[in-house]
Amino acid sequence: MPRAPIADCVMYNPREVFAFVARQQVQGNRVVLVTVTHTAGASVRNPGSHMAVGEDGSYAGSLSGGCIEAAVVGEAREVLRTGAPRQVRFGTGSPLIDVRLPCGGSVDLLFCEISDPALGASTLERFDRREAFALYLGLGVGPSIGPTTMTRFGIEYLGAQFRVTHVPQLRLALVGHAAAIDTLRELALATGAEVAVISPDASLLDRSAQSGCDAIKLASTTFLPSLPLDRWTGVAILFHDHDWEPLVLEHVLVSEAFYVGAMGSHKTHEQRCATLRARGLENSKLDRITAPIGVIPSMRDPETLAISVLAEVIDRYNAAFLA
Repeated sequence: MPRAPIADCVMYNPREVFAFVARQQVQGNRVVLVTVTHTAGASVRNPGSHMAVGEDGSYAGSLSGGCIEAAVVGEAREVLRTGAPRQVRFGTGSPLIDVRLPCGGSVDLLFCEISDPALGASTLERFDRREAFALYLGLGVGPSIGPTTMTRFGIEYLGAQFRVTHVPQLRLALVGHAAAIDTLRELALATGAEVAVISPDASLLDRSAQSGCDAIKLASTTFLPSLPLDRWTGVAILFHDHDWEPLVLEHVLVSEAFYVGAMGSHKTHEQRCATLRARGLENSKLDRITAPIGVIPSMRDPETLAISVLAEVIDRYNAAFLA
């Protein structure tokens, strides 16, 4: 598969923001949801991104990498004091002359107190079910949850209101027994991704389970357990013994998984494709496989391979599902 330019590989994890909201609401605390509605010039977060601020000044999420967060907390607490939502610009054109974005440009933020006491829990339920949902908000409405048919994260402008679509976080399915899987698993978890490890290696599965991942036993080359695949899942196949691959690839290549990568050289991939053609897979399916895997060619150590694969998967996820 042709390689696209590598995009910004910073992961935005809205689940962490709503988990904070849920905890605050359980404790009976008031919470303000802060939403990026417009940006101009350089910006860390896309429109639709959130930060949540509790009445004690604690918060979750980041909108500028640390440049304006203290000011955002101050504005949020003022919203709680007055009871009135507000929209505030930071950066170029802002009346707040003492708060600037060093990278230039501007960001418009909508501050709304959350009135629905179940909003945090309701969003977490949808993230846990891995379903997309819409959040409606504006100066005179919400935030409230609704269904959506969209599959990409982003914001839509509905007159004076906004609709933000949230999609499930990246899930990375690691299939194999290569040494890179341990490192790749921990790096992916650090980004906030969900991780499942499918392997015939019992010790690898034990370590993965201890890290909080789904750990699925691959017992033979002829029987495949149910794999957790949806359109927001990327699959990295990391076998040194390629006899394990055909059955896995037959299943993965007809799934909705947005990324399928397989370890091995160009020659290995040619042999892999020949085997899969003999098993009845069409070239249109084989074209979905990214091989050699990763953004760095000719990797010689498992740590570099892990970094290379994760960068490629996140880049593809961002391109497919982030506005």
